[in-house]
Amino acid sequence: MLRSLIPLPWLVPMVVSCIVWRRILDQDTGVLNSFLGLFGLGDTPWLTSTSVALLAVVLVNIWIGIPFNMVILYGGIQEIPKELYEAASLDGGSAWRTFRSITLPLLKPVITVVLVLGFMSTVKILDLILALTDGGPADSTQTLGTLTYQNSFVQLDFGAGAVVGNVLILISAVFAVFYLWANRNEGK
Repeated sequence: MLRSLIPLPWLVPMVVSCIVWRRILDQDTGVLNSFLGLFGLGDTPWLTSTSVALLAVVLVNIWIGIPFNMVILYGGIQEIPKELYEAASLDGGSAWRTFRSITLPLLKPVITVVLVLGFMSTVKILDLILALTDGGPADSTQTLGTLTYQNSFVQLDFGAGAVVGNVLILISAVFAVFYLWANRNEGK
């Protein structure tokens, strides 16, 4: 049952998730501030403060991305042969040593894929920021994706939007090359 609920944040449409999170993070009526108020930490302006808004956007982005990453990592863990763990157990390996010597090295390609895909999706994120903060307050949550959108479709300066879009492509290409470099010996 729990396993079927894990991908829920990833399966819910982004705009729906953002609307729910806007309600949760609302300074006056949000559930999070009500809960933190029990500990004397309420009244945090999550989406209206220039110093906290980006943190709130990052946390929501992490919440949305965790299920996808977990599915990929779970699939990678399932591919590790059980015999390796049995051999480590017979040799007297501790849980930490087994993780460090078997699980982590065999998951390295999967972890690399998760990191590269996560970074690339975060770099180009647009809908999350537009739905939560619209790039504000005072451009504190402005990213290259929102800057491309603002230039191209709000200010109708397609040239400036294209330049920023090309920078996004260049950044993605750099990380694609990094991914290929990190996994260059994997197929051998």
